[in-house]
Amino acid sequence: MNSIKTKIAMIGMYGGYYRGDYNPGCIMICLKTRQELKKRIENCEIDIFAIDVKTKSKGIVKEHKDGLDINFFPAGEGIALLESVLSQYDALVIGGDVIWSEDYEKDGKIFFLDSASFLTTKKPVVLFNCVHRFEPVKTKEHLFYNIEKRSKYIAVRTEFFRNELHKTGIDKVKAIPDPVLDLELKKVEKKARTKPLIGISVSLKLCDPLIAILKNTNLSQFDICFYAYSRQYDNHVTVMKMRSVFGDQFSYVLDYKDPVDTFEMIAGFDISVSDTYHGTISAIIQHVPFVCINTEPLISSRITYLLKPFGLENQIVSAYPETGESDAEMGNRCFQEFNRLINNPPSVESEQLRDVKEIIQQHFDDMANVIKESAGQLTNVSVMG
Repeated sequence: MNSIKTKIAMIGMYGGYYRGDYNPGCIMICLKTRQELKKRIENCEIDIFAIDVKTKSKGIVKEHKDGLDINFFPAGEGIALLESVLSQYDALVIGGDVIWSEDYEKDGKIFFLDSASFLTTKKPVVLFNCVHRFEPVKTKEHLFYNIEKRSKYIAVRTEFFRNELHKTGIDKVKAIPDPVLDLELKKVEKKARTKPLIGISVSLKLCDPLIAILKNTNLSQFDICFYAYSRQYDNHVTVMKMRSVFGDQFSYVLDYKDPVDTFEMIAGFDISVSDTYHGTISAIIQHVPFVCINTEPLISSRITYLLKPFGLENQIVSAYPETGESDAEMGNRCFQEFNRLINNPPSVESEQLRDVKEIIQQHFDDMANVIKESAGQLTNVSVMG
């Protein structure tokens, strides 16, 4: 048995943008990554650090959620934390999710390793785990120079973003499916019903367009439940607005649940309708037929790359305007797409997930090998190819 303890810090937006947000997808990435590294690295100790961009305090606030002890740190203290406490670890696993966005260029410099003193060090080893950025990389190449210089492993969420980084000269980067696609959850038995139950959760910006669609859609063969998925998107406001419009015609879940409970609630639906990336993943891994409302440009959309391995990238409602499309034309197209899909929603079976799961497992193998090599537990290992 190995007696050397390997200390790992996982650093990200675990929980969401600020303390108490607890975005389900962010928590699930954290749960999955911690679980897989624990499996592979003998005698490792993993601490979790999450950015909090809203706090006015100076210190770390510790909270416990879904089996995770999370250390929330103020955004402005990130670099100081990187240069002190975090430098004492053997490995820093940074990500996943959208930590390289414009939101963090100023208030999350830790995610860009923006520290001259840290860049001169060789330990801890730095790995980036399934990260993403919505905005263009062009003209912002300088943000990634430190990442290229100091990290040993970079994995991103889409081939599009990997290719964008290649254009900046970052070659040691790989695109992997989202790790949550390999998450194992307890099986939830669906209740017997006279009508299929559709669970719907959308952000406030899509509330009015969805109301217009639902008013003109024949839903008599379904029961409908609106629920609050994430505090990050103020979903409860959408639920309240839906209730003010439809009243007793539908049912409503106003209160936010813990992330694992939210995923299990989605498993209980017969059809899931969502405009969130991980809301769709929750349906996929629990074999729930789904209608995904995509709000990103199709060429770079996370949803496009999420559904592509299953041949379902065109089976969506695209709420992103096509070239030259008017608001009225887009609204009519979305109505047609929604009505087609709600009556024949796509789903993903276990065997269809097999290849994707293998890629994710290899990703965690590679990450663990980098960490073990750095800690002296492994020699002569090449992981990036």
